[in-house]
Amino acid sequence: MKVEKIAELCGYELCGSDCDIRTISYADRALGNSLAIVHTKKELLSTKAETILTEPRFFCTDKSMLIISDPLDVAAVKIAKMLVQNGELKLYGRPVYHCVDGYFTADHVEIGENTFISPGVFLDEDVKIGNRCRIDPNVQICGGTVIGDDVSILAGSVIGADAFCHYQDGGLQSFPGIGRVIIEDHVEIGCHTIVQRGSFSDTVIGQGSKIGNLIDIGHDVQIGQNCKIVSQTGIAGRVRIGNGVTIYGQVGIANHVVIGDRAIVMAQSMVTKNVEIGEKVSGRFARKYSEEMRRQVEMNRR
Repeated sequence: MKVEKIAELCGYELCGSDCDIRTISYADRALGNSLAIVHTKKELLSTKAETILTEPRFFCTDKSMLIISDPLDVAAVKIAKMLVQNGELKLYGRPVYHCVDGYFTADHVEIGENTFISPGVFLDEDVKIGNRCRIDPNVQICGGTVIGDDVSILAGSVIGADAFCHYQDGGLQSFPGIGRVIIEDHVEIGCHTIVQRGSFSDTVIGQGSKIGNLIDIGHDVQIGQNCKIVSQTGIAGRVRIGNGVTIYGQVGIANHVVIGDRAIVMAQSMVTKNVEIGEKVSGRFARKYSEEMRRQVEMNRR
């Protein structure tokens, strides 16, 4: 869809050249044919997209810019829905299921060789499952999800749940998301875990990662390879977790936090800021583990 046409239909202003837009995405995931949602100057400088969506401000850039009159989150949802109506993107709703060998499948589902699907499983439209996977009873895999080879998903989990994405437009509104969930090879996901689809990009779980029970993985989260995430952890939207990270039980991670490779987050930590590569953090404010232990000793001496 031409960006000039989007601007015309939404009542926005285009500064720069016209081009075709196939999707809308957060700046860090956006490519050449994407409309990048830009919140900061840093995102503007780093995005690979040629056209950006931003609130009125002064930027020195050679990129085309769509200047909006709505709040940024409202404009992003409005344009996403427009691209859905134009056939560029897809929103997944409630599919029509067919019962096959005790489980339920919608249209355009692909299942690899030697993959075992248990009774009571629901596979939504456009789901792709690789070879030698195990899907336990009462799992729901929502529309557009892509699962690699040798993946195990244990009972009661939901993969690709609607994004917990909200915006203010005459009241608090929900947006289910246009992204997918991508689970790479050799991943294990425990019982009753929820993985939300991306709101404007994909939620990704990297190869070899092990995800425990009763975990909520938010929209647009990126989890690297060979990570271990223990039960009852909550990961908010757009968190980025590097490779080889260990996160113990009952951890809470705030929006947009970046956790570096090989970092360790101890149990019941509240992570509200970035964690450096190889760092070990602990406690209510996720301080360095050695510092938190000193504080605990000092408190016990009082």
